[in-house]
Amino acid sequence: MKRGRWQRAGAAVTAATTMAAWMSAAPGAWAQEPASAEVEPPDVAPAPVAEGTTPYVGPDRALIAAGALIFTAMYVPVVAIGAGSALSVDRRLYIPVAGPWIDLAQRHVCVAGNLDCNMEIANKVLLATDGIFQDIGVLTALAGFIVTEEAPVVTTAKANGPKVRVAPELGSGQMGIAAVGTF
Repeated sequence: MKRGRWQRAGAAVTAATTMAAWMSAAPGAWAQEPASAEVEPPDVAPAPVAEGTTPYVGPDRALIAAGALIFTAMYVPVVAIGAGSALSVDRRLYIPVAGPWIDLAQRHVCVAGNLDCNMEIANKVLLATDGIFQDIGVLTALAGFIVTEEAPVVTTAKANGPKVRVAPELGSGQMGIAAVGTF
């Protein structure tokens, strides 16, 4: 029987695959040097780890952070405005919490029909708003010290047992075993 071209190609591929599998299965048989044995270093089992839950009871950290954020967000812009203003009463804005109220009390009185009166009314509204929010920020942060937060805290003790690692050591013409550990 005559073989077709595809049958001959299939037989050649099968033979090549078999030869490659046979050669890769025994790499030590083809080399003149002995194969090196890889040794997995054993570890000493760690000591048992103690876990526990202790409740945190203390100031409400979220409330303190929220109050500090509110206060800072309202105080920093007002200090920048006070630094850039030509009015001497705006220098009081450097004083935290009370500065906007002092500045508001020392502002000049508007005269009806004056063009600057509308702007002065807007400035007074902004000062009062800033003073209110600075006060809210400080009171919120102070409330965080009064209100207690209760949250569970998981604690894990670190195992302090001995650890030993053993590994093969190779040098130029030398072989041996090395052990490293903490006790």
